[in-house]
Amino acid sequence: MLKDYFEVPNKPAIKSGNILSCDFTDHETFIPQPLDYTRGTIATYVDCNGFIKMSGVSDTNLVTNGTFETPVDSNQWLNFGSPLIAERSQTVAYEGSFSYHIKGDSTNDGTQATATQFTGDYVIGDTIRVRAYIYPITASSNQIKSGVANSNRSITTAVGGLVLNQWNFIEYYAEITTASNNYVTFLISGTAGEFYLDNVSVNKVDVETPRIDYLTEIGKAKELQKPSLLLEPQRTNLAIYSQDILQWPAFEGTRTANTAISPENIQNAGSFVENTANSRHRLNTNYISYTSGSTYTFTLFAKIKSGSRLLCINANSAFNARAYFNLVDGSIAGTDSGTANIEAYPNDWYRCSVTGTATSTSSMTTFFGLEDSPSDNGYQGDGTSGHFYYGLQIEQGSYPTSLIHTSGSAVTRNQDLANNAGQLGVFNDTEGVLYAEMASLANDGTQRKLAISDGTNQNVVVLQFTNVTNQLRAFLYNGALNVNMYNVLSNALEFNKIAFKFKENDFSLYVNGSEVATDPSGTTFSTGDLTKFNFNDGGISDPFHARIREIKVFRRALTDSELTELTNNIV
Repeated sequence: MLKDYFEVPNKPAIKSGNILSCDFTDHETFIPQPLDYTRGTIATYVDCNGFIKMSGVSDTNLVTNGTFETPVDSNQWLNFGSPLIAERSQTVAYEGSFSYHIKGDSTNDGTQATATQFTGDYVIGDTIRVRAYIYPITASSNQIKSGVANSNRSITTAVGGLVLNQWNFIEYYAEITTASNNYVTFLISGTAGEFYLDNVSVNKVDVETPRIDYLTEIGKAKELQKPSLLLEPQRTNLAIYSQDILQWPAFEGTRTANTAISPENIQNAGSFVENTANSRHRLNTNYISYTSGSTYTFTLFAKIKSGSRLLCINANSAFNARAYFNLVDGSIAGTDSGTANIEAYPNDWYRCSVTGTATSTSSMTTFFGLEDSPSDNGYQGDGTSGHFYYGLQIEQGSYPTSLIHTSGSAVTRNQDLANNAGQLGVFNDTEGVLYAEMASLANDGTQRKLAISDGTNQNVVVLQFTNVTNQLRAFLYNGALNVNMYNVLSNALEFNKIAFKFKENDFSLYVNGSEVATDPSGTTFSTGDLTKFNFNDGGISDPFHARIREIKVFRRALTDSELTELTNNIV
């Protein structure tokens, strides 16, 4: 068993104490100073079952009796306004036997609904997630509000496009910006509107929670193995209403909301079924203005509902990006332009994407829908073939990143930053090994570095994915570039085990069990030069965007046999 190493990163409790895990399973060690992790926005990851989850969501439901399976009292649910009916009901229920029935009067500005009282407080700056199922009878526009007076709303959001006489799933994330009385109000608009409510939950969300992700790599969502720390760049989803198919204009077909279990393991995916016209059968996004010459990626989750039609994603005339996907066997059926990718998720879902370069700054829509062959010419519909759709995403960048939810406007997920682990005396300045098991997110021409340093980029030991495809670099800088080694990996997008040994006049680089580079000359550092581990260049530049299963920093230079053992056996 190899000993004497400093390990990062760690389990989701990355900022709660001094216990860090190197491999996200069962090995833990005491570290004097954990990583500082920041993101500041909500973000998704793939869990151990292959489902998409939101990071940092508390297991505690702040709503009491949100399923209405026990009698309702005023400490749990309060009338908002003066509804004609506000009571438990067995007429319809999403799960269990009961729901809550609301029928408004004809006064005030629309129908008054009920409000949930939290079992715990939230404060300004907290993020909350609101979820519920709504069964509208006479109106199809809802609102979710926090607080108890219209003049003091922390959040207000319209929930449009609800389908009458069926259960509709709604979800909303919000940062609390105004003091409130710890209520969430469900309000349906329209004179004397009526609806049923069930499975209500309100949960706090810690937006600084690291994402421990089970997606093996791009294109292999079903190959769930060892988890990894996911560090992504900042991205913005430009497609609004990313989960709401009823907000996507349809041509020659019928949209229906909440008809299937989505990749989030929730019944909130919509369906689109072609009609019998001899035409293109498709939906389109909102109008988006692009930057000419910039690269964008267009992504959609899709699944066969009936028949075997191909999925077409067409970024329109402002782009060189159009591709066709076979949702029966999970293959790319054709690419007219751009670069296509398809990855399999549980329950026969596929995440399909096409990447291309904008050729115009015109405000354009993106089309997606059914095709009978890999051509965008239209065909005679049969009235029954269709797909399920979910998770529309349009982002500037050369590859798809994790799902970003949107409603009525574009949403940005900040980049993941994890830095400043360690302190004076933790590292050995004169010799050691920097080891990582990691996979790059893309060969996108960006510099990505992880380093042991003095807190700057002037005294550093670095492993780097360079701006050359599949190229790995290991170097030591101590006032000048002292050691500099390169290796071309067979595939940087797959997990590789990499070890960089540094010792005066004894430097080597190991990859997947083999020594790939050596340097018999060079110096190391003075005492106290190495104090921090960072997922960047040692200072603030070149943040490391990748999947990281394991990091170890050894306090001694390992032998050749130890380095071979350390870097062998990729899972």
